[in-house]
Amino acid sequence: MRPMTTHRPKDVAERLNIATPTLRLWSVKFARHLSPSAQAATDEAGKPLYRRYTDADLIVLRRAAELMGSGSTYEETDRRLGEERPAADPASRVELQASDDLRLAVAAMNEALRSKDQTIAAQQTTIATLQDALTTSTSRADRLEAENASLHQQPAAGPPAANSEDVGGQDEPPRRGWWQRLTGR
Repeated sequence: MRPMTTHRPKDVAERLNIATPTLRLWSVKFARHLSPSAQAATDEAGKPLYRRYTDADLIVLRRAAELMGSGSTYEETDRRLGEERPAADPASRVELQASDDLRLAVAAMNEALRSKDQTIAAQQTTIATLQDALTTSTSRADRLEAENASLHQQPAAGPPAANSEDVGGQDEPPRRGWWQRLTGR
């Protein structure tokens, strides 16, 4: 048989969607329907003990929440709880266990989502860095391409060398080179 599960006040209050002081008040008002561990108690030295709620206490408190939510007074709720005496039957325990399992599954899913969010944030940072590097590389490549194009468009250094016999147009007589004029040839 499974050991008896106990729950802390904060966990019980969250599951019932009530404030912790309200749970403390209900533990006093409906004490006769709850286990001894759910009631205010002290140790031998008079030091207060922590309250712990059993699965059966959760069933009682859940029913109390339903009754109080429908407008019943504390006295009416206490009377109804005494009349109904919800038993901690196996079906109720299965419901509580399923509720706990679901809560744990949701917590695990939330943790997985937080982890995925961190991974996505890291990947977005990497993508931004790579985009910056790509932009820088693209602008540098464009600049180099423009420089290369301007080098190929410049005219060659000076006109092609003219042959001394091929100076001038076709209708003009060929001009003589400087050495021919100097030597008279």
